[in-house]
Amino acid sequence: MASEFPPPDHGREEDWTSTSTPSPYSAHGGGPPVERERVNLWETVGDVTPWGTMLLILAWCTVFALMLWRGDIGSARALIPWGANTVTAAGPEFGWQLLASTYLHASLAHLFFNSLTMAIVGPAVERIFTPSRFWLLFATGAVASGWASAEWRSSELVTGVSVSVGASGAIFALGGAVLISTWRLRHRLHASRARALAG
Repeated sequence: MASEFPPPDHGREEDWTSTSTPSPYSAHGGGPPVERERVNLWETVGDVTPWGTMLLILAWCTVFALMLWRGDIGSARALIPWGANTVTAAGPEFGWQLLASTYLHASLAHLFFNSLTMAIVGPAVERIFTPSRFWLLFATGAVASGWASAEWRSSELVTGVSVSVGASGAIFALGGAVLISTWRLRHRLHASRARALAG
């Protein structure tokens, strides 16, 4: 019976001898490490409109305008009815202050820098973590930082009216989430994108 394949021509060794270089990993019984495919982060997560970020900044500006109209800017005592974080509140009132105080700002500069930082960090968090988790991270950061602020001011035995306002603690929580995501995705992102997120 005739063979389907002609026998190799031993006179032309280069036709059938492998010319590939042996893998340096073969001696160790394993293949080369599989490099994960780099992803374009924004194309992967989609074009998410940062509604949460825009609503927060709009709310901050609206509340500040109302406070300015009523003449409550510049007075610590005047901030308390608006929901400023105090050291004397307890129970439901303290819980209300933990969130309400993040919508208050003591000055125009305070409002500007918080809004600017939120405009940078917020959209990234909404895209990477989804809008619902953006709100969860913001609320968690607000509660944790507000509680820590109240505890610190209580331990310092501050005399007189002691209040804290602003969303800085919540914004730091969002920034921390971006840094953590950058670290976890460092092998999947292009180096320029990872540096931009970390920056």
